[in-house]
Amino acid sequence: MKYRLLDFLVEPNTGEGFDLHVFEEKIIDSMPLSEGKKCSSHCFRLNKDSDGIDSAECQKCPRHEVIQGKLVSKVSRIEYPVINGIPRILPSDLLQPLVQNVHNDYVRRFGKQFAKLGHLNYEVENEKKKTVEAFGYQWRTFVDNYDYFKDIMLSFTRPFMDEADYAGKLLLEVGCGSGRPGVASCKMGAEVVGMDISEAVESAYTQSLKLPGFHVVQADAYAPPFRPVFDVVYSVGVLQHIPSPEKALLGISKVVAPTKPLLLWIYGKRELWYQPIEWSRTLTRKMPLNALRIVSIVLAALSELFLLIPYRLMKASSLLSGVAEKIPGRIYAKYPFRENVVGWFDRLVAPVTYYFSEADIRALLEKTGFKDLKVHARKDASASWVIWATRK
Repeated sequence: MKYRLLDFLVEPNTGEGFDLHVFEEKIIDSMPLSEGKKCSSHCFRLNKDSDGIDSAECQKCPRHEVIQGKLVSKVSRIEYPVINGIPRILPSDLLQPLVQNVHNDYVRRFGKQFAKLGHLNYEVENEKKKTVEAFGYQWRTFVDNYDYFKDIMLSFTRPFMDEADYAGKLLLEVGCGSGRPGVASCKMGAEVVGMDISEAVESAYTQSLKLPGFHVVQADAYAPPFRPVFDVVYSVGVLQHIPSPEKALLGISKVVAPTKPLLLWIYGKRELWYQPIEWSRTLTRKMPLNALRIVSIVLAALSELFLLIPYRLMKASSLLSGVAEKIPGRIYAKYPFRENVVGWFDRLVAPVTYYFSEADIRALLEKTGFKDLKVHARKDASASWVIWATRK
């Protein structure tokens, strides 16, 4: 955890800022220097007003990494752990099992430092718990795929954000997974706070140790623990897998600053050919995750053989290029085979998946406090939408 993250974090129930208690810290000499952005009013590392801090201190601040610690809200004294460099600001239904079953070494070493661990007490749906497990597995397994993701990321955000639009922006990503969108955004010049509810944050965190402008938090979209200070809040491919998209958008709306945009990429209504895949999910979402990974590799190989290779051949012919554009899954033809495997796994693993019409998404966003909606059908993937909206 970088100290600068404290400039953005708040306790989601009360809106209070946090005090940080550091149990372990290390210096990462390999971390590049940052641009030297100062925190808004207070330097949390040196415990001084930001006005009195030399910019050279701000540049090297990301090299100081908090590995283990706790966050305590300033007035109500609600406590959350920082485990393996990641703040875990989760509802009790998820936080208690996480620290006891997954990070029990942290409890053994530092449990006595806590009066009460966490305070978010709303009930978590069973579907969400299954989603946490499924996508935690996915984004800790399929992680060797950062090098080509910038083009995919831009396909999710055009026409509202192109590469030049990322430079100098402070972004919040809701549902960061293994960190691929956040890494791509940082490399295009943004500072990014990535949030995810699952243990995929462990994979994202390894990337944050290489990038001075990338921060990672484990938290829930129903109660994002942030101040509304971001230039853009974005979420790609997440809303359709949350048990209650409405609750998620209500939570997200609280961290979208007035006049600043929310950018979403979400599934549209699928074509008829997709229906057998949806039927198969009744079986595949119950499979052991390792077995589903094998199934995804087989299906990716079959789609490569019977769809993508024919697509590439027909696309090269002026007579058949129009027919080629009707082939399902053609978007994967320009990416490595492993991206096709991820795509199949993602389709088949999710406990919950929603498909939205344009009318659906407009009604949902207006109901949850957004206005000035711009809805764009994603190029080469008509069954998905890119949405740009601001808060009412």
